[in-house]
Amino acid sequence: MRKQWVGKIAIVLGMALFVVQYYFQTFEYNYILIGLGVILCLMGGFLVSDDSPKKETKM
Repeated sequence: MRKQWVGKIAIVLGMALFVVQYYFQTFEYNYILIGLGVILCLMGGFLVSDDSPKKETKM
């Protein structure tokens, strides 16, 4: 459950970075903000999906 919250927070932070990057388009290190946003969103997505209950599959 805790992983899921961390994942959701990471996704929100990643999206916030995209918004910040949008407002500071003249900022010199734009690509760093974009990269951090992408990494946070991906990491958050993996954490959220990793914590979801898995269905048992019969072999």
